[in-house]
Amino acid sequence: MTFKQSGGETRLKTYLKMFEMIDKQLEYNEDKLYFALQKYMRLNRHKFANIKYVLYQKILMNIRYLYREHNPNFEIQGLLEQTAILYHKTLYQQSFTVLQKARRVILKREVYSYMPQVTTWENRLSQYVLYSSTYNSSIEEDLTLLEETKLNIELLELLTKVKLIHQQQGKVNILENKHELLCLIDNMVMNQSLTKFSFRVRLSYYEINALYHISLNNYQHSYGYYQKLMKLWEENDTKKKFFSEEYIKHIFEYLWIGIVTNLSADYKIYLTEIETTLIDFIPQEAQELLISVIECLECLAYASPTELTEKLEDISQKDRQACGIFWEFRIQQMMSMGYFLVNDLQNALRYNYILKNDKYQHIYSTHKCFLRIWNIILDYEIGNLDVLDYTYRSANRFFKKQEYDTTLEIVLLKKLRKLYNTVDNEDTLKIISEIEDYLYRLPEQDLPWQKLEYNLLQTWIKGKLSKTSFLETYRSLVTKKQLLDMTLEM
Repeated sequence: MTFKQSGGETRLKTYLKMFEMIDKQLEYNEDKLYFALQKYMRLNRHKFANIKYVLYQKILMNIRYLYREHNPNFEIQGLLEQTAILYHKTLYQQSFTVLQKARRVILKREVYSYMPQVTTWENRLSQYVLYSSTYNSSIEEDLTLLEETKLNIELLELLTKVKLIHQQQGKVNILENKHELLCLIDNMVMNQSLTKFSFRVRLSYYEINALYHISLNNYQHSYGYYQKLMKLWEENDTKKKFFSEEYIKHIFEYLWIGIVTNLSADYKIYLTEIETTLIDFIPQEAQELLISVIECLECLAYASPTELTEKLEDISQKDRQACGIFWEFRIQQMMSMGYFLVNDLQNALRYNYILKNDKYQHIYSTHKCFLRIWNIILDYEIGNLDVLDYTYRSANRFFKKQEYDTTLEIVLLKKLRKLYNTVDNEDTLKIISEIEDYLYRLPEQDLPWQKLEYNLLQTWIKGKLSKTSFLETYRSLVTKKQLLDMTLEM
């Protein structure tokens, strides 16, 4: 069968044929596709590339219309495009009608970032359309909407900046960065009363505060703001569908901080929520991975070592890149921690090496120091004495290149070097006790690491001194810390 390359119907068959052939391939192979398609039509590489490009555009166009039914952003963008088309066709009344439909969707879904575009079009159409018969908003309503839009945009910009600082640094160590973070938070936008504002504004406000406190290692305060976030979602149940991606991410942040501080959370409820929530932008692979991560977090808190190991193995079989590079890093972090707690030190060391990969160089940049300290401890525990000297020298060189004070890490390095040169068990316990005393004298807020990392180091120290399993020690440690914090607050 040979297609004639003329006429709309023939071209459509060509695109369908290419689509069917691509769909049948288990793994995309362009050369096989090219030669297979040659059996049905006269084809050269230039023509093949053109057909492939047109097919790609048609697929995107159809997917876009499919998404418009479920996502307000696509619906609003489509309505604004229609407004522009009708305006340029001089169909001003029709253009204005479509624009008002876009305005209603924006107000209903609280997607205020589009309001500047709506206002721009209303201004352009004002000389062609008489508003009085169709435009029924009062001056007071317009002023409220203007304030809401302005605040929403400012908070979203602020959230982006705070999120960037959090993802790059984790715990803010350098004085200049602390000042920058404080300047972001201490402004008029963050000092307004939220009671009269919309769901979107309050959502951004709570998340900004939660990330701000994480960056300063104030996990109790951060957890409090995530509790407010989750309560806000529960009070606005219909919003879960419209903003499903944000909702899922907030669940994971909430549970992640819960496991770091060992604060209680109903994992089963949130697993059910994720399984039943319509997610617009997260692929199925990512959704399955995140469900496994929540189950693993629950195992870290409550399950037996065997159950935890099984869950870690399950995650190791999944594509950890499916959730984006930031969550990929945190999942690798959880894997290293989990394997250490079940005493599978080889796998713990393997994931620690992965975390030091250049791929993650822009994530938690100031926390790479802890990874090097932890590398030495894992090598020591495994008995890799032949590489310890190299690991030590490599870490020492790394610390000296850092832009912030690494006195703590240098002291720990010297203690660890004494440790791996010691053969007597009594001397070993004495050195570990010295490390514990040194850390105890430092305020936790002054430590350059995240709370998760500090808890891991404390787990190793107390587990060695008490000769209990690392998993049991970890759970005992964070539970006692939680009870102490609650007592101090009371």
